[in-house]
Amino acid sequence: MHYRISWLLIGILFSSLACNSTTKVLPMNQQLNISAQCRGNTQCVFNGKDIFIDISIINKQGVDVGFPLEYVQKTGPSIELTDTKTKASSYVRKNLADHSLRDNFFTIQSGKSATLEWIITADELNQFNKDCVDITAKIIVASEILVDGKKVNFQGSDLLKFSDKRCK
Repeated sequence: MHYRISWLLIGILFSSLACNSTTKVLPMNQQLNISAQCRGNTQCVFNGKDIFIDISIINKQGVDVGFPLEYVQKTGPSIELTDTKTKASSYVRKNLADHSLRDNFFTIQSGKSATLEWIITADELNQFNKDCVDITAKIIVASEILVDGKKVNFQGSDLLKFSDKRCK
C-alpha cells in the first residue's frame, strides 16, 4: 500500500515539473561541494595532538548560494569516526547554537568557496586504540541553503583518513 502512495506522489511531482519548464531542480548534493583537509598536515598523520581540519564549501553552480556559515561554524559538521581495523564507530559531539543563525546566510559566489574550521581532538582519535590510530572520518555538512531565493536542503560530505606511525 505504501509503495502505491509513493509512486503516486512521485508521478504528481514529475507531472508538476513537466508543466512548469522554468522550474530549476538541483539534485540535493550538487549545489555545493565539500572538501576537507588537515591543516598543515596533508596526510593527516596523527602525532598524539589535536588535528585542525579545514572544510571547504565550494560553489560550482552558475548562481550565488546562501549558506548559514556562522550557524554551521558554531554547531560544527557531523563527523563519524570509524576504526579501520575493528569497524567500531562513533560520532564527534556537535555544539549547540542559536537557531536564529540558520537564517543568517553568507553568500558564496559562483566559483568561490567558504571555509569551516574544526578540531578533532586527540581523545576522539584515541578512543578506539591508544596504541595505533587508524581511523576514517566521514565529515558531513548538512543545512538549508538559499538558491535563487528559495531554501533548499543540502548535504555534502568528504572523507579523511587519520593514521600514525606507530601502526604496524
